[in-house]
Amino acid sequence: MGEREDGYRRRDANGDGQVHAEEYVSEYEVRLLKQMEDQRTRQIDQADFRFTVLDKNEDGNLSLDEFHASGSRMFSALDTNEDGIVDELDDAENY
Repeated sequence: MGEREDGYRRRDANGDGQVHAEEYVSEYEVRLLKQMEDQRTRQIDQADFRFTVLDKNEDGNLSLDEFHASGSRMFSALDTNEDGIVDELDDAENY
């Protein structure tokens, strides 16, 4: 059985040999929800990692100074021509 046929059978939830609109949409919805959950998990993992990077003194808390320092680092990285402004004159290849 080929991949297309497997996909058809997966969509034919009641096994009657026909894919009805509800079955087709439902299968897509299940896949979409899985993709969204996977993306959510990745984003939460990234947020956890970013916090550990921002928490420079590793005390489990993000101080206002640590928060501002991260913004300053990002601004400096984006302001490649060091003119105090991030605009089209900055080198996009450096981000």
